[in-house]
Amino acid sequence: VCESSLLPEVMEEDEGKICVVIDLDETLVHSSFKPISNADFIVPVEIDGTTHQ
Repeated sequence: VCESSLLPEVMEEDEGKICVVIDLDETLVHSSFKPISNADFIVPVEIDGTTHQ
């Protein structure tokens, strides 16, 4: 069990609501460090203080 959470604290008005987390890595989204010319969009990702696009 992970001790830290990536999600913020639940706000009072959101208590009891369901939160769905979907892991898209290589499912609907392809990630690569090599640039391609026909990408639909590019999402910058920070890894160890370096932003990759």
